Amino acid sequence: MLRGLFSKLEFPYAQFPCKALTGEQIFMPFWEAVSRLERCDFKVMGVTADGLSANRHFFMLHNDNNDELTHKVINPYTSEERYIYLFSDPPHLLKTVRNCWASKKRNLWCNGKEIRWKHLEDLYQRNRGETGLVLVPKLKYEHIHLTAFSKMRVDLAAQVMSDTV
Repeated sequence: MLRGLFSKLEFPYAQFPCKALTGEQIFMPFWEAVSRLERCDFKVMGVTADGLSANRHFFMLHNDNNDELTHKVINPYTSEERYIYLFSDPPHLLKTVRNCWASKKRNLWCNGKEIRWKHLEDLYQRNRGETGLVLVPKLKYEHIHLTAFSKMRVDLAAQVMSDTV
């Protein structure tokens, strides 16, 4: 999808329906698209991708060390020294953080204190107390008991990590 930063331009540039894709397979079509857009006087400033492993690998291919993500790369199709910034899609990052938090294999920390999914589960159980008084009304069963489908829902991830929950 091609989008203008300072205009309402939105244009689906290309789609490649497939079952499986690698970062290497994305590399050449991406740079061909950048080349064509720059020749049409569009200034390519950034690219946004979801958390698919092929997309993460595509980003890594732009790093000389090939062992960590990079956030920008020089645009070779412009006479000026201009970068193309590589962004991860924020909604997918929210889901990733929530799913890592819910995983028993991961440990998350904030300001030197461990954050465990069990803390949220305990809060939910206390919230359902026998008094009828609900302390956290926005925290629901579907926020705590994740299924394969609910792990894909951005709204649940955003809500469970909001200040109101």
